[in-house]
This record gives sequence, structure tokens and C-alpha cells, in this order.
Amino acid sequence: KGMTVTVAENERGFRLTDTADGTELSITDSVGGGMITRQQQSAFNAHGTMVWMQDPVEKPVTFKLYAGIIDGANIPNTANGIINTAKNTVFEMYGGTIRNGRGASGGNINAAGTIHMYGGTIEKGNATTGGGNIWVNSTAHLYLHDGSIVDGTGNSNWGGNVTIQGTVTMSGGSISGGICTNADYQMRANVSLNGNGTLNMSGGTIDGQVSVFNSNNTKVNLSGNPVIFSSTGKNHL
Repeated sequence: KGMTVTVAENERGFRLTDTADGTELSITDSVGGGMITRQQQSAFNAHGTMVWMQDPVEKPVTFKLYAGIIDGANIPNTANGIINTAKNTVFEMYGGTIRNGRGASGGNINAAGTIHMYGGTIEKGNATTGGGNIWVNSTAHLYLHDGSIVDGTGNSNWGGNVTIQGTVTMSGGSISGGICTNADYQMRANVSLNGNGTLNMSGGTIDGQVSVFNSNNTKVNLSGNPVIFSSTGKNHL
């Protein structure tokens, strides 16, 4: 059985910053069953982030997840999601699961850098504002090649599953199961665009709503063979 790494209360997990040769964290979990979790947090913890990628000055900062579980269940709240990617960083996800994160904006991931998702699952994140699973900031670019983003919950008018202020380019994979607990904003439960948010979709599946929030600068560009529908019967675009 794989190893469990437990982050102590009120401590950050992995902090990645640039070095002379660049910095890379790779999690492979070759045995299976491995997990990164943390001790129970008793209150709001601004340092609840479990992988913190700082903006590099010169050399690249990269995180690669191939397998295993990163679980934020013991964090009642955190300022920046359990994974925080700063501008000019790169996170590549090939497999594994990121789940149960809590945050103000982006329960599982608060992204300001580049993310390539080739597989795995991001699920069950919860945000006090929006982007229960992922908050894509204005400088961020999420490339969804494959994998699943599912069952994220937002608790205000910013959207439940994925909130886009930057760019999402989707050629495969799926986004589904978003929830918005604010009864007045159910149309933003799954994918919500605001500011200069852009969704480029040439493939993959979105099951649930795609909405634009209070902006004339958002864009939805469809090409190829994308699928957008709503299994709940609600309006989906």
C-alpha cells in the first residue's frame, strides 16, 4: 500500500520556488494507494495550501501529478485552494485524484499559471465564493485534454464547478455535476465565465450550465465536436 504524507496543522505542504536549475515536484505513487492529506484544521487557515507554486524569477517551477490522492477534507477553509499555482508556473496532471478542497476562490485549485490536464479526477471541491473545483484567474490557462472535473460547489454568485476569468481550452475530458447553493444563481452552477474569461472548446463534454456573468468581454468559441448538454434538464448555455 502506498505511503500517506500528513501535513501538520497550520503548516504549508510543498512550497515550490525557482532555484538555479529550476524546480520540479513529481508524484508517481507507483505502489498505489498513496495520499497527501493534513491534520484537522480547527479554524480558517490561510496556509492550508498543500502544494504552493510560487511565481518563478528565472527558472521554471513545475508540478507533475501521475497518481495518488491529494485530499483536503481536513481543511475547513483556506485562502487559495489546496493547490495554488502562481503566474508563470506549470502544473501537469496525468492521473490521480484531487478532492475535498476548501477555499475562498477555488476549493481544489486556485490557478494563476498554466495547467495541462491529461487525466485523473478533480472532484468535490467547495468554495465560499465560486470555482468549487477550479478558479481560473485572469493570467491562467487551463488546457483540458482529458480527465474529469466533477461535483464542485460554489456558495455565491460566482459559479459552482469551474469559474473562468482567464482561458480554458478544452479538447477532451469532461466537466459535470456543479452545484451553486445560492438559489438565485443556479444557472451558474457548473461553468461560469466573467471578466475577460474565454472558453475555447473543440472536444470533450460539459454536462450542465455554461453561463456568462456580468461582462461584455467573455467569449465562448466552439469548433470541432464539443458536447454541451444538461442531464438535469436545466438550460445549458
